Amino acid sequence: MHTPIRVGATPTEEVSLTVNAASYVMVDDRLNPVGSGPVSGTTYDLSTGPKVGWLKLDTAFADLTPSRDGMYRHTLEAPNGDTVTVWGDGNYRYAQVYTTNMYPAGGHRTAVAVEPMTAPPNAFNSGEGLQWLDPGQSWISSWGISHTFMRPQGADTRGKD
Repeated sequence: MHTPIRVGATPTEEVSLTVNAASYVMVDDRLNPVGSGPVSGTTYDLSTGPKVGWLKLDTAFADLTPSRDGMYRHTLEAPNGDTVTVWGDGNYRYAQVYTTNMYPAGGHRTAVAVEPMTAPPNAFNSGEGLQWLDPGQSWISSWGISHTFMRPQGADTRGKD
């Protein structure tokens, strides 16, 4: 999936993005993977939720930190507390994050896509992270997008749900 994500009506450049990863995939000028590096101390460290408007990414992240339930969660949060979370089960140990300020749809220029991945870029060549199935064998995994929208304190919500 390569779907741009919005958090309600908040302009995307004002949304914070959190991806808890220890490393990222380094690429050459043709975006071919050439190794990995630690995110700590770099602009690739998204653990503190930087604003999307500051990010310039087409980057795969690895060594993700799972939640207590074993799920991987990547969160976009608006200043008012509204959130959209892209999540995946324990099979989604990688995430690709893409940002652009040239998005042509809906009158918005800034966009972000967060893609849960079961294998890193170039996996068909490297074999890393691939799940091999024998005939008749099955493999189940799941990912999704969830949201939480905050209501202003004291807001009258009668009849609006």
